[in-house]
This record gives sequence, C-alpha cells and structure tokens, in this order.
Amino acid sequence: MLSLVQSGIASQPNVIVINIDDMGAGDFSAYGSQFSSTPNIDQLASQGTRFTQFYAGAPICSPSRAALFTGQYAARSGINSFLDSSTSNLNRDNVNHLSLEAPSMAATFQDAGYATGHFGKWHLGGGRDVGYETNPSASTNVAAPRIVEYGYDQAWTQFEGLANRIVNVVDYGGDAAGVSTRPSAYFNGLNQMSDNLGTGGGIDEIVYLEREFNANFMVDRAIDFLGTSKQANPDQSVFMNVWFDEVHTPHDPPPALKAKYDSLYPNLPEESRNYLAVLEATDTQVGRLIDYIDQQGLGEETLILVTADNGATATNVNNIGSAVPSLRGSKGDLFEGGFREPLIARWTGNVAANRVDSETVMWQTDLFPTLTSLTGVSQPAGVTFDGEDMSTALLGVASQTRTTPLFWNMNRANENRHVNPDPNGAGANGQEVLAIRSGDWKLLINARGTSPELYNLATDAGETTNLATQQAGMTEQLASQALAIRYSTPSRTLPDAVNAVVQLKAEDLASLGNGASIGSWSDSSTGDSFNGSVSQPTVNAQPTLVRLS
Repeated sequence: MLSLVQSGIASQPNVIVINIDDMGAGDFSAYGSQFSSTPNIDQLASQGTRFTQFYAGAPICSPSRAALFTGQYAARSGINSFLDSSTSNLNRDNVNHLSLEAPSMAATFQDAGYATGHFGKWHLGGGRDVGYETNPSASTNVAAPRIVEYGYDQAWTQFEGLANRIVNVVDYGGDAAGVSTRPSAYFNGLNQMSDNLGTGGGIDEIVYLEREFNANFMVDRAIDFLGTSKQANPDQSVFMNVWFDEVHTPHDPPPALKAKYDSLYPNLPEESRNYLAVLEATDTQVGRLIDYIDQQGLGEETLILVTADNGATATNVNNIGSAVPSLRGSKGDLFEGGFREPLIARWTGNVAANRVDSETVMWQTDLFPTLTSLTGVSQPAGVTFDGEDMSTALLGVASQTRTTPLFWNMNRANENRHVNPDPNGAGANGQEVLAIRSGDWKLLINARGTSPELYNLATDAGETTNLATQQAGMTEQLASQALAIRYSTPSRTLPDAVNAVVQLKAEDLASLGNGASIGSWSDSSTGDSFNGSVSQPTVNAQPTLVRLS
C-alpha cells in the first residue's frame, strides 16, 4: 500500500489533524479514564490504531505546536515556551512569532495542490501586543504574520493569532453562530487585547462568541470548508488542522454537562468537574466532524489524527489521573506527565482497525515527514527534519524502532515551568532543564551539564529511580547529545556559558545595557570568551556533563 501511495497510483488522501489543548495521556475513555465520557473518540480509536508511547513536541502549547508544524525541535524556531507579550517573550527567550522561513506543513501541502484550512487555536504568533503590521494602535510596534501566510487558504482562530477569529464574551444567551457586534463584556483581558488588535484594516473578520460554543463554531467552519472544497473540485484533496482551544482553562462548559459532572463527582475540584464537562463537549464536536466525513463517503480517502499538545494541569493529574496513574508530572514538566499524549489514527481500509501500538515511540515532530511520505507529497527542499518517517507504524502495519532522539527544553531565561520536587534535581530552582529520550532511556539534565537524572522507561515509566550514576556511560552519551542540540539552537537572551564565572561576567555586561543579548567578548587576562548573541554552536564553547562522583 505504501508503494502505491508513494508512486501516485493511489489518490492522495485528505489529512485532518485534530489537536486538543492541555489534555493528559489518560483522559480519553479508550485510554483508561474512569471519569470521562468520550464515546466518539473512543469509536474512532476502535476503527483505527492508537498509540501509547506518543509524545507532544513540548510540555506547553506554543513550542509543541511549532514542533508539530515544522517537523523540527521547537527550539530551532526560537520558541521555547508559550508566546506572550513582546517583553515577556524576550525575557523567556522566545521569538515573537514562528518565522515564515521555518518549514511549514501547511505550505507543503498547499504547494502540492491541497486545499488547506486551519480552524482553532494557533498560538504561534499574533496576540497580546503582537499585531498586524498595519495595526493602527500606537502602543503596538511588534508585528506577526497572518495565519494564512503560512500556507492556508482559510483560517479561523481565537485570541492567540491573526486571522478571522473569535473573541469570547461573557454569556449573554447567544448561540454558536456568534455576532458581529460585541453584546457583553469581554470574557477576559486576553480577548480584549485581541479585539484591540483590530482586523488588519478589514482583511480579517471578528465574531463575538460565548466560550462554551468555541468547539462547535470551529467544527462548523471545518465542515463548511471540507464540503465547499469538495463541491468545487471533488478530486482536490484537503489538508486541515482542527486545533481545539478546549480543554484549556478557563472552562465554560455547557450548563447541562456542567450539571452532569457536578452531580457525578461532587468531591472532585471544580476545575476537574468542568474539565470533564468540556472534554465531553469537545468529543461531541469531534463526533460531528467524523460523522460528516463518513456521511459524505470520505472515510476511505481521509486520514484522521487525534492528539493533544501537552499534558494536563496538576489538578487534573492528581484528581482524575490525567497522566495515567504510573506517570510523573503535569503540564510544563519534562517528566512523562508533561508531554506523553494519546495518538489515534484512522483511515478506513488503510490504517489497521482496533489495534493498539504500545511499542513504537513516536512524537508530533514525526508527523510532518510521516504525512508527506504517506500522501506522496514532496518534502520542502533543503529541510532536515528532526522527526522521521513513521509510516509503517501509523498505518498499523507493524511497530517501528526510531533512529532519532526526542528532545525537549524548559526554563530558558527567567521561565520556571518545570518544577522538580528534588532540590538537587534537574530543573530545580528555575534552572534551564533539558530532556532527551533514545530507545528506552530518558535523561533530564540542567543546561549547564549538572544534576543528571537517567530513567529506563521500559521498567520505570514513573521515573522513580535515577540511574545516572549506575549507568554512567549512557548518561555521558545522552548528555552529550542533549547539550549539543541545545547549543545549536538560537537564543535571544544569554545562553548558559561554559562555567558560572563566565556566565556571571556576561550577565554583568548585559546589566549595563537593556538586559538583552550582548555581543561576543573575550577577557585576555583570564582566557575567558563568550558568544552571547545567538548560540554556542562550537563544542569548545558548550557546557559538558559535570563528572559524576
């Protein structure tokens, strides 16, 4: 079947990537949840293949989406945490938006003749004080591209992107259609900031909507786009992202579902009850999209993927087992609970049905090269992916053994998302922390080469026993790989230096200016040198593993 697709004999399938926000590995009923109700996604899983060792590209939203979209480590795009205001982005070593020069999954499919659409959360630039180049606000001097510039024919998003978008308002008795004139107060300040960015002089449209209807609104537009595209040209394939803003806080569940879960689980925290209600509401909307695909007879020509962008909050991990009972950590963590996620693939008649793959280690960075391989779409020229083609596994033919490592980083600059309960552990006290997985081995280590934590996930998925000292050779190997990847990526702020003395010198110099990155310098009296402008790509300018005692 693969050879038929790659030779162009088989027609190119439609591709739909469904990405849910802030959801744990164990939150679908099909993945063992004892609390949630997700019948539509569970049915999709029974009709296809689901994976239990699948990972997001990061434990937080923006870098996760960058990794999925580019097929590369998110740090290569300069996106190391969620995108915020321009000042916050600089302080946390983030660019203000994904570069148009980065590999683009959407543009690759568009160039191959696909109709391309994005419906839902973007969060790769545009929002807060990062607006249109033509934005009339005097306070905004930082711009981002519109979403369609990345290769989409049509795009609808919410407050974290520049496109046709919804602005959420407090409940006023409306419906899923929304209105063009704001009927009530803003749902929160982020929605007001999005509205303040305007429409780029009328090139985009704003619809005011109660948050409870977000998923419904986006699925309406996804269905309309798919139907209109097929009506205009039945032979044209469609590529769509349906990236739900749900089940991210703040939750605004439909009243009937809120009442259901309040009644079912009165002893759970309100966040968890509302989370479960919103998750069921999202499942309903996923079901509407799948039903439309099947009713139109498109099941055999449409590959549907369902996943999530990072782990659930600690409240949901601790109270409803979102990370599944054996996994450690939650959203923001480089422990497994921060980014282990579901992946469900269905392509009727092509992906194996009712199959569970517990052996293949795959992540969102693999999806770009895998989807181009499955569809016969040419990969972008000159691009080296950090993901790899996992077509055999995705089709459910057989498990695959990967050849490239998985890599994540957190806590760059003044970020402090990964909090290690061990005061001597990797990432403790806000230190920048890296994680790398190769085979069954996973290493966490500070970016200065200290505090290594090595785990064998085959025998210790809960990351309870640090084997860094006992397995010194593996620790050295993975540390070298992780540090090399980290220091090959760009930085807007001070990279960690060879040692603390050089770092302090660099920080002293930066404090004399505006705190941003400084140029190269050297101290001939001590022999110290430092490149604080972009990266430390040469080996002799990088930290190495601090020798184990």
